This record gives sequence, structure tokens and C-alpha cells, in this order.
Amino acid sequence: MTKYSFLIGLATLSILSTACTSSKNDPTDSGSPIFDVRDPPDQDFLLDWYSEYDAEQSTGYLDDLGSLGTEELNDEEYEVRRDMPYGPHGERTTMDVYLPQNITSATPIVLFAHGGGFGSKDKMDILGDGTEQSRSPILAAYLEKGIAVASINYRFKSKEVTENMDRDWNCSGLVGGSDGCRLDVIYRDGARAVQHLRYRSDLLNIDPERIGAWGSSAGSQITTWVALVPDLAVADHQDPVLRESTRLHAVGHRNSQATGPSYMWPEIIEFEQDDQESEDCDQLDLWERLSSDEEEQVGYNDALQASVEYLKTNPNGQDLVRVVHFLNMFDANIPPFIFSTPVPDFTCEELTAMSDEQVQGKMMHHPRHLEPLYQQCIEVKGEEGCSIVSDIQDTFSNEDDAWKQDEAEVVKFMLDKL
Repeated sequence: MTKYSFLIGLATLSILSTACTSSKNDPTDSGSPIFDVRDPPDQDFLLDWYSEYDAEQSTGYLDDLGSLGTEELNDEEYEVRRDMPYGPHGERTTMDVYLPQNITSATPIVLFAHGGGFGSKDKMDILGDGTEQSRSPILAAYLEKGIAVASINYRFKSKEVTENMDRDWNCSGLVGGSDGCRLDVIYRDGARAVQHLRYRSDLLNIDPERIGAWGSSAGSQITTWVALVPDLAVADHQDPVLRESTRLHAVGHRNSQATGPSYMWPEIIEFEQDDQESEDCDQLDLWERLSSDEEEQVGYNDALQASVEYLKTNPNGQDLVRVVHFLNMFDANIPPFIFSTPVPDFTCEELTAMSDEQVQGKMMHHPRHLEPLYQQCIEVKGEEGCSIVSDIQDTFSNEDDAWKQDEAEVVKFMLDKL
């Protein structure tokens, strides 16, 4: 157990207890720290919520199989199918699929979703920029072991908060565009990518019963949500991709956050105090440093495209939170999970002393985001199916290389579970 496990475990139990007894609370009370999110959404609720997801779109994208090429990694050349559409929304719903060499039988595959705060980067992030921060060794590690890798784009959030609750499933989600997408749409794109891999399993020579996924930051929110929601397959959907299962068989929650609704983070995550008796470091002030005055009303990430007030008090807003609050979704059907981050367990005082630029990355990817998820996983899966890599400043030999070692832990986990 990490040095903060016990404290966060208690905090998590307190929050979950609040949710379980929320019938005693007034969900319209916008001053309540955690409002009534009711039960996690079941399969019927989610299928209804997403019933119009691309329902009116053409399936012409299925005629495009991408382009075949090669990628050199560790002095070996691997085949890659680039820009393969998994949905009808142009470049933002495409993937690159890297294939291992000399494989005659169907191979496992892992899906990678890049980070970028739901508004930047793309599927080429898996290759990096050629510097020491490159993920190429991680990609090569999978391919050398005979495991294929799919790296996906997904649609981005809008740059403007509109509180548009009309569920614009056909948003473009382009970089820097005003026609962005809401978090529930972005999460669903990730599930669709999994369905597409199953639909193309024969073409790609992959095993549809051995699909894993990991991401970084925002991308890991996507893969975690996909792993936790009930299966979103629709048997009679006009698009054959959406008839496929969304189930995953192993997941890496890496360098990411405790749940989708970011305004909940201050109630879920409590940073350790240097002096446990005095506790004179203001946790809320610290969290509020992540928001400018203009952004405070949407929490710490505006991907939900709505104010906190709306999400707490409006029935549609409350339902939206149910859909994306994945910390509330753990059940016995979840796949094996590994939780990891290369960020040390900075205390409240240490974070307060940092610059605004420094504190943002350290708090957004702090290891205390992992602990509530890990505790929930243990409750329903047991230690056999749940792993955590957290106190890396103590367990990894070189902090400068911690992120590489951290990713390598995820690779080992995937190789074992797939």
C-alpha cells in the first residue's frame, strides 16, 4: 500500500457513502459539494442516451481501408495501415494500425489514445517527436512481442462553453474549431474505435477476444470509460461497426484523472499535508489555481461544455454527469486494470510553492487520482485483477526516466493479461 492509500481510501468511502445516501440531499442545492448523481447508468440508459449516435450518417467511410506503409522501429520495419476511418467524421475519427512481423495466427491488439486535454495532439503521438520523450520504444515493445497496436484520433471539445444539451453527435471536433464535441461524444468515439477493430479483425488478423487499451491523460479517460461502461453494441444498427462489442480485456489508466466531471476532483482528491495536525495548506485554493476567473464556473476542464451550476441543478445536466462519471461505474464485469503515473506524490505545501505552469501538470496527473480508482477496482475485482504503480519517486531509479519506466510497467501488464 502506498503512503497515501489509507487516507484516500477513507476519503473515497466517504464520497461513495454520500452518493449512496444522496436521497437525503437536495440535488438542486448547487452549494452541495457532491450532488446527487443517482445510480451509475445501466446498459438500457446508455443505449438510449446514444441512440442517435451517428444514426443519420452514411456508412461510406467503410469503403476506405487507409493506406499501407511501413515504420522503422529498433532497426526493424513493421507494416502500418495509416488513416483508416473508424467513423464518418473525417480525420478526427481515423486510426493507424501497426502490425507485428511474420504472424500467421490472429494476434492481440492494444489501442492507444493520446493526451492533450481533449483539444490537441493526434494519433502520431505514439511515435513522439524523435527526442527522448518518444513513445517509439513502447510501440516497438508490443510489436516485438507479436501484439498489434492501434493509435487513434478522436474528436475534440469546443473552445467555447455553450451549454448546448441537444447532443450534437455530428460535431466536427477539429483542432481549434468552434464546432467542438462534448465529453460524452468524445468518450463514445473511443468505444467506436474498439468496435471498429472487432469489425476489421479478419482484415487486420487480430483476435477480437484479446483487445487491450491504454492512453495518456485525456486519452486515458477515454479508454477507462470504455472499459467501465456496459457493452454499447446495438445488434440491428444500420452501421455494422456499431453492432460490435465495446468490451476490453485489459486497460491501462495512465497519467490521468479520477473521473470525467473535473469539478468533482477537489472532493475526491486530497493532497497530503506536510503537517497532518495543523493542515494549514488550503486544498481548494490550490485547485482553483487551475482555473482562470472566466473558467471557474466549468471546473478545471471545460469538455462537458456546461457550467457546474447547470450540471448540478438541471436534470439533463445531471444525466450527463451520470454518463461520464466513470469512478461510479466499477462492477464485476470490468477487465483487469493497471493504474500508473510518473508524477511523484507532491504534498499540498510542495504544490503551493510551484509556479502556475508547474502546478497544473503536477495536479492534473497527480498519483492521488489513481487511488480512488484502484480502491474501487479492488472492491469488485480483487488484487488479482488490479495493479497500481504509484510511489515512483521511491521505486524507479531515475526520476528523469520515470515516465519511460512507468509506460514499461503498462506494457508488462498488457503482455501478461492479453
